[in-house]
Amino acid sequence: MTNWVWSYRLKKNIGFALVSAQCPPREDVEGVVADRRISGRLTTLPFL
Repeated sequence: MTNWVWSYRLKKNIGFALVSAQCPPREDVEGVVADRRISGRLTTLPFL
């Protein structure tokens, strides 16, 4: 995870991460941030 922030508009955390270009949008992913596993979903821009 390269960056994350709370989105007041979406009422959830959003983040940016470096992933392979071969990973398709809407794929579920899992990462580790500060020794904690977090789940997420890949999306295309714009995500709003």
